[in-house]
Amino acid sequence: MTESADDRQSLVLLKLEERAGGRIAWVTFNNPAKRNSLGLAGKERLVEILTALRHDETLRALVLTGAGDQSFVGGTNLAEMKDFDLAAAEASANKTHRMCDAVRQFPAPVIARINGYCFGSGMELAACADMRVGAEHARFGMPEVRFGIPSGMEASVLPRLIGWGKACELVLTGDHIDAHEAYRIGYLERLVPYAGLDAAV
Repeated sequence: MTESADDRQSLVLLKLEERAGGRIAWVTFNNPAKRNSLGLAGKERLVEILTALRHDETLRALVLTGAGDQSFVGGTNLAEMKDFDLAAAEASANKTHRMCDAVRQFPAPVIARINGYCFGSGMELAACADMRVGAEHARFGMPEVRFGIPSGMEASVLPRLIGWGKACELVLTGDHIDAHEAYRIGYLERLVPYAGLDAAV
């Protein structure tokens, strides 16, 4: 079954907030039933949104977050991946790269508002933002190795934030860390209670 254009648009939501000095774009990953995991359509939709926003000269910041209070992005959609052949797996990896690169290359500052689980491609995506603010209940990790899936090329951005050793530990073991550890190792710039997340952003 293929997704309709409306389904694709609902996977990643865009809200523009008008302020005195310009606009703030809030981009929300909207698949809370699956921890806001990103499948092919969600990755494509994010790239579309960021490509369109690049040309908005009134934009002063971009905030990335997840719907609800449980998950930022819980990784790639594993249910979708189970049916991948080699070509589909390569296409998925390429879409993850394009998505992360669109965040890295975005002309306005990008803040990741991490409101819960931040795993796999979600941790890579947040690492590509300029700054990261995390809620105290958030958890982080690269668990795909435990399913026999190697971490993607975007894991290469982790050492610049948390050092080579800690990046290797997360990528090779699939272990999770809590938000306090993520803040201690330098992955997060701010660590706050969930109720203070928006104020910190």
